[in-house]
Amino acid sequence: MRISQSVEVNSTEEIQKQLNVSFDEAEALKLGGDLGSPMETTEAVIPQEVGGIIRSVSEGIAAEIQRLIFMLRLRLWKSFWIFLMGGSSKFRA
Repeated sequence: MRISQSVEVNSTEEIQKQLNVSFDEAEALKLGGDLGSPMETTEAVIPQEVGGIIRSVSEGIAAEIQRLIFMLRLRLWKSFWIFLMGGSSKFRA
């Protein structure tokens, strides 16, 4: 049996919306750059606001995964796979 669950989450769009910046600026901020530097700057410090937004998005993803695991266990499944895909799947806790 296969159960497919898709969670549409875009951290860049969330940064864009909350900070009122362009998509490219939000992507640069997410990758650790700042608005005055090129997107290749990955060693720059992520502003605290961006970190909070990413944390919030990550917590939402984690809550959805927990809900899915609970649902699968209710069906008495002993093993299952969960695949995380997309750029946000690379975030570290």
